[in-house]
Amino acid sequence: MAAGSVTVNRTPAEVLDRLRIILAAANCDVLEADEARVRFHHGAWLTQSAPLLPKSGEFRLVPVDGRTKIEYEVHLATAARVWLTVVGIVFFPLVFPPILCHRAIFYHPRRFAENILAGL
Repeated sequence: MAAGSVTVNRTPAEVLDRLRIILAAANCDVLEADEARVRFHHGAWLTQSAPLLPKSGEFRLVPVDGRTKIEYEVHLATAARVWLTVVGIVFFPLVFPPILCHRAIFYHPRRFAENILAGL
């Protein structure tokens, strides 16, 4: 799971509107959205529209002195994490597949969240 926070110089309402637009542009399904948080799902298994590993996560909006602190948590779906962990363990002697599995589990969700938040 990737977690972190970013502070932007906008009100929570502006951030929420922009975040919904950016998530829609990134082909994310917004599962739940209110003034304090946005839950989303991105990607699916072996589909033509989004051939990615499924990710889900949450953005929490915290107002701080006229600005907004955005805390995020993004992770791969449980089945994807388990599958990649098994592949990494089985192909451990080959070195390269475990590195790719580690990047898919830890690095790519963080990069995805940072790219979403770069639009704010």
